[in-house]
Amino acid sequence: MINLNALKIDPEFQGKIPPLNFEEEQQLEQNILHEGRLLNPIIIWNGFILDGHTRYRILRKHPFIVYQIQEIELANRYAALSWICQNQLGRRNLDPERKKFLMGKLYESEKLARGGSKERAHDENGRFTSMVQNDPSCPSTTVLAVPTICPASGDEHDSSQPKIFAR
Repeated sequence: MINLNALKIDPEFQGKIPPLNFEEEQQLEQNILHEGRLLNPIIIWNGFILDGHTRYRILRKHPFIVYQIQEIELANRYAALSWICQNQLGRRNLDPERKKFLMGKLYESEKLARGGSKERAHDENGRFTSMVQNDPSCPSTTVLAVPTICPASGDEHDSSQPKIFAR
């Protein structure tokens, strides 16, 4: 079993996950204490927590709690960011703005994982296909607008950058 003290927190990874409010965190802690164990494992990649930051914090307070850690294999840091965004997009507690933000981050992470650049919105053939763009639950106009409305870098949109989005 991986030692809890060996786990690392990457601020960029943690920043993609909407924090629980006080009441939600208190309820989670009470649920974990009542069960005496984590119902969901902490997910890590290369020792960095991808999912389970709050559970990790609770475990540090209550070291007697039984837990599991699941390590997943991903190609690189951008694939890890993409995994985090995809995992968070499957959660029900996202407000529309956070969902748009995560879709933008997912788009950028997938592009960078495939050797793309933050400066380009397309590959050398003028195309980029994101898993987000193929998601039937997400209208194409929303996906195409996300990189413009909510650039994944967190910077304001630069109108001098190309706005080429192939479908």
